[in-house]
Amino acid sequence: MILGIDSQTFKKRGENMVVFIGCSSSNDVDKLYIEETKKLAQMLCERNCTLMFGSSEDGMMGTIYKVFKENNCRVISVLPKENYGMLQEVDSDEKIFVSKTSDQLKYLVNNGDITIILPGSFGTLSELMTSIQCKKLGEHNKPIIIFNINGFYDKILEQFEKFKEEKFDLYDQDELYKVINDYREIGKYLSKRDDSHE
Repeated sequence: MILGIDSQTFKKRGENMVVFIGCSSSNDVDKLYIEETKKLAQMLCERNCTLMFGSSEDGMMGTIYKVFKENNCRVISVLPKENYGMLQEVDSDEKIFVSKTSDQLKYLVNNGDITIILPGSFGTLSELMTSIQCKKLGEHNKPIIIFNINGFYDKILEQFEKFKEEKFDLYDQDELYKVINDYREIGKYLSKRDDSHE
């Protein structure tokens, strides 16, 4: 078990930044998503990051996991004790078991230095929404990146804008999350944060 990480900190380059990545475990998604996921994972490994995820060898989740293992980078998997669903227990450097899926979600969202959300379905969307809501409520202040591969989140982002336009939510979205369409821009974003925290 690892301790909760202070939400005010952001690890500098080479300090094994813990990255929570939320994405699909479906094997049926277009290869475009798999390829972009692989590029992101490789970039994070080059930065010596630690992966924290919900545990799966399938789909985009499996792609990330395999790249981290191939690069001998640290992997932390978080699983509920029962009802794995589409998740699997995998060979990780650290396995964290929680009571149920809601505990898994809370752990993933609140333990890590940064959250990166890739395309996915209901589970991934739940991770995104919970990350944003917890940030609004001050439970953490970590960066949230939406990796908008192939414009996957365009419609949802339009709805987020409507929240503010119609006064359902008064928060500035730029303060809550950042939308990035290219994995290289994520690398640049991380480098800027590295420099600002030195």
